[in-house]
Order: sequence, then C-alpha cells, then structure tokens
Amino acid sequence: MPAVLALFLGYVMSMFYRSFLAIVAQDLGRDLGFGAAELSSLSSAWLITFALSQIPLGTALDRFGVGRTVAACSFLTVVGATLFAVSQNFTVSLIAMAAIGAGCAANLMGATVHVALNFPPQRFAWMLAILISAGSLGQLLGATPLALASEAFGWRPTMLATAVLSFISALAVLLTVRDKTTPARREGARAGILTGALRIARLPALRWMLPVIFTSYAVVISERSLWIGPYLAEVHGLDPVSIGNAALAMSVLMACGALAFGPAERILHGPKMPALGASIIVGLTFVVLGIWQGIDALRAIALLGIIGFFGLSYGSLMAHARLFIPDTLIGVGATFINFVFMSGAGLVQFLSGVFVARAEAAGVDASHRYAFLHMGFGVLLLATAAVYVRAPKTHG
Repeated sequence: MPAVLALFLGYVMSMFYRSFLAIVAQDLGRDLGFGAAELSSLSSAWLITFALSQIPLGTALDRFGVGRTVAACSFLTVVGATLFAVSQNFTVSLIAMAAIGAGCAANLMGATVHVALNFPPQRFAWMLAILISAGSLGQLLGATPLALASEAFGWRPTMLATAVLSFISALAVLLTVRDKTTPARREGARAGILTGALRIARLPALRWMLPVIFTSYAVVISERSLWIGPYLAEVHGLDPVSIGNAALAMSVLMACGALAFGPAERILHGPKMPALGASIIVGLTFVVLGIWQGIDALRAIALLGIIGFFGLSYGSLMAHARLFIPDTLIGVGATFINFVFMSGAGLVQFLSGVFVARAEAAGVDASHRYAFLHMGFGVLLLATAAVYVRAPKTHG
C-alpha cells in the first residue's frame, strides 16, 4: 500500500502540472507578455513531450521496473518546475514545460503497470478509476489553492513549492516501490519499442477505438487546463479567484465522475458503454456551450461541470483497450494507448491555440471565438464516438 500511495502522489503532481497554466495565465501575461499563442504552445510542449516519452517508457517500465523509472522521471520534473519558476522569457518557459511533461510521463503509466502486475485482473478497471480520481486532486491544487497562493506569495514562489513536492514524490517512489521480475516484463522488454507498439496498433479491435482515444481526453483536458481561464475571463469577466473556484468545481466533478465509471462498468457489463455514453454526453454539451449565445457565467460553469463529470472516460477506454492487449506487452501496450491519448491532447491544444490567436487577430470577438472553439470540440468528439460504436465489447 505505501507503494501505491507514493505512485498516487506522483500522479497528483502530474495532474497539477497538466492544468495549472489556466490559473496563472493572467500572471504570465502580465509578467512575461504571454498571450493565447504562447500559452497554447507551452501547454502543447508539456503534452507533446509527455506523449513522445511514452515511446521509450513502455520498454523502460518492462526492463527497469516501475520504481526506478518513475523516480528518474520525477527528478526531471523537479528540474523543469524550478526552471519554469525562474524563467524570464518564452524560450526558457517552453524548455521548462517540455522537461515537466517528460518528467510527468511515467506517473500514470507506472502506477497502471504496478496495478496490473500486483492486483487481480477483475480489479484493474476499478483501481484505475480510483487512481484517476485521486489524481484529480492535482487539478484541485491547480485551481483555487493555486490562485490563492499566487495572490499571496506570487506565482514564482508557488511554483518553487511545487518543485519541492515533486522532489518528495520522487523520493517516496524510490523508497517504497519494489519491482517484480515477470515473464511479461521480460518479453515486453525484448519486444522493443517499435515492434511492441506496432503489434498493439495492429490489433483489429483498436482500429475502432483509437479515434475516440485520440480525441476524448484531448478536448476535455484542453478546456480544463488551458481555456477555462481565458474563456471565463474574456467572455464572462470573472476575476482570477472566481476562475479558480470554477476550475475547482470542474475538477471535483472530474474526480467524482472518474469514480462513477467503475460502478457504471459493472452495471453496463463492461467498459465500452460507459465510455461511449460519456463521449456522446460530453460532445453534446460542448455543442450546447458553443451555440448557446448570451449564456450567463453560472450556466456556463454548470455546462463545464457536466463536461468535467463525464469527461474522464480515460479509465474505461484504457480498460476496454486492455482487454485486447496481451499480458506479455502490458508496459508497451499501456504506454502506447497513453501515447495516443496525450498526442491527441497536445495536437488539439496546439491547434486550438492557433485558432484562438488567429481569430483574435482577425477581430473576432471573444464570445464568438470561444463559441466556435467549443463547437469544434463537440463535433470532433461526436464524430469519433460514431466510429467507436463499431468496436467490439469484449475479446473473442
């Protein structure tokens, strides 16, 4: 249990770094002159390096074990967070975010592999749901507490404090996680990075899953980690603490929703239907947020709450894909699926930043900019959910 708690702490910090930019966006704009394009590039750098790190990560987890791999990556997070806290320009901030993204890459997958190897298969989806829900505490820290700490102490000292927490997390993992040598890990290591990933990608069932895996998490985390702050500030005129409170509410609902997927899978006899239903609900809610002109702040936050509650279908989609991944490729398989999740998030955040920046330069007012953005998120998710309908529910 100490090992699980240490891995959970690492994932909490990963989720914090994934979502904190929305809250300090105004501070970065004031102190460093960052606008929508810079903020989306910073967020994309985190996600892209996170996603690319999944490629060697699967083999590293199988070859070196969870403890050493996660701890080594976490120490890189400490370096990145410290660098971000002292940054004076965009280039240094970009390098720092890239380092944080690479450093956080092992947290979720390390915990996922640890659970897969140390708990019965029938408990995998439930444990993953608990992990994702617990990780949402990081989003809570990256909401009102971050806004209050930044107001009281400044965003730079606050970021240095998070570097200290990441250092504690790395030490805890190094001291508590004991790895087992198993045939699955040995074969996964021998399979190699590219060979193992290709074997996973060629699984017939995944053809129908990969599009929704690519987009489902992308649109939700883009909203929570990047656009909720600028949207509520520019369209509804909310101050930083009010935005932090809204982000906190969305994060709480994300945590509760992640836990709800476990019971939903038992009631609906597997992970597919909860993931499909949630994707449809989130897609439709984004569309409503886009077409409902003149919506007030309270109703907008309520819709964001619905997106948050149903938005973390990550665990169910991962559990669904897990049904088709051979036990001998647990590390490579899990990290490949996570690569698809995170590369989708990185690409969506980058393209959404380009869109918002160009719309602003073209003179499109904030209300219409974010209406088009939310509409695009919704249509994209609904289109990929339509493909997911054809995925088989179970193996064989």
